[in-house]
Amino acid sequence: WNIRKVNIQSQAVNLLLSGYTDSTSNPASMSVYSSVSNVIYFGTPSKIAKYNIATKSVEGYSQVNTGVANGTMTSKDGSITYDANNAYGNVCKPYDKVNDIVYFTESSTNKLRALFIKTNSIVTLAAANYPDTSGAVTISYPNSVTLDSTTNTLYVGTGYQNTATSGQHFIFKVTDPHDGSKRKFYKVTGTSGSYGSSDNGISSTFNAPTVTNVNGNILFIMDKTNGRLRRYNLTANTIDSVFTGSVTS
Repeated sequence: WNIRKVNIQSQAVNLLLSGYTDSTSNPASMSVYSSVSNVIYFGTPSKIAKYNIATKSVEGYSQVNTGVANGTMTSKDGSITYDANNAYGNVCKPYDKVNDIVYFTESSTNKLRALFIKTNSIVTLAAANYPDTSGAVTISYPNSVTLDSTTNTLYVGTGYQNTATSGQHFIFKVTDPHDGSKRKFYKVTGTSGSYGSSDNGISSTFNAPTVTNVNGNILFIMDKTNGRLRRYNLTANTIDSVFTGSVTS
């Protein structure tokens, strides 16, 4: 497994880190770059790690707890020695450089969590149920998270492909995620527990939607099981497909 850098202008590709695996020997995935400290944060199946570009060293932030019953991983809050269960592939992009926070989701424990770099602590922001404006709403298998740095809002995609489980296949947002006294949750679009590919504003259907990034008032979504790249207009509550089908070289 490698971390590589692509220069968009020159199209040059450089290898930064090669052959990294975590303590379970599974490949790491999904990096996020912080130009403030010149490091890359990434998730693996058992930890959040960082790679220092200057020193070319890797440091684990949250480790596997091997002493729990049946040898399973737990998901505790607290110091950075507490573990992150299945952070694989779900580290937030971009990094919150204002508040020095790395947000990530844990699919197997149905959690949205935050790694506060300044205090070296991990905090759960949302678990299986979260307090939406309409009451407690179930979330299941959060698979991705992205940050709108302009409005300081997190967007989270949920769901596993072709699985009609409550709490899956919709997207929710978190305002002021860094501040527990102000933090609020709202549904954005999608139909919980029902998968499909319809374009119907806030009631649209997806099949394991993965949020990618926010550009202005547009949230881009990979509806990968449906083979579609979609965009959601956060102001008009409308959605359309940017791309449908397969890519040929």
